[in-house]
Amino acid sequence: HKASGVSLCLVIGTLPHPSAFPKSFTMDFVDAVQSCAQDRPLLLVVDSNLVYGQTVAETFSEQGLDLHDCSDPGAFGAPTCCNDSLMGHPESRYQSDRTVLCGGRGAVKDFTVKKDYICNAPEEHLTTRATVKLTEAVPNKHTEDENSPSMRVPFPHIYGFSASIFCLAWCYWICDSCRRRSEEPPDSARPLLNTRPPREP
Repeated sequence: HKASGVSLCLVIGTLPHPSAFPKSFTMDFVDAVQSCAQDRPLLLVVDSNLVYGQTVAETFSEQGLDLHDCSDPGAFGAPTCCNDSLMGHPESRYQSDRTVLCGGRGAVKDFTVKKDYICNAPEEHLTTRATVKLTEAVPNKHTEDENSPSMRVPFPHIYGFSASIFCLAWCYWICDSCRRRSEEPPDSARPLLNTRPPREP
């Protein structure tokens, strides 16, 4: 990030479904993240396959990766997944899509979820947008998300940049994937996400 001079470790993708745990991360992925995020903030723009209240940091901890000082407002935000019209649930029910910053060098702000689907395709996710603000000052530890009572992070030198481009690119990929799935026969195999009932908050 040119304005702040802070180098980031960026991860974009889909995390394994919790039912695939334990130890569903490959060692190559674990080693790559540990190496990249050793002295850099870690920014994740992911379909986490998680539900309300479950954080991405908890998922990584179960895989042996200790992420500290994570800002993950999507864990307590509006649901993003999915358009399960074929199962009688056109409304989103799970807080799966996340923008998360770990490493104590800033926070995710203005995490928003659009109300309408783009393609109205089966299993489509809602679009998210967020702003990631970086700081050269290291905040106090044990900060979770901007809505948490413990989130009192001093930002004496804040440099903001938008993670929207990452989110939009991710949502474009999701939309294209949903379009391809909509062309499949109705009885085609469905992902594990939709087989698990929503967890009560």
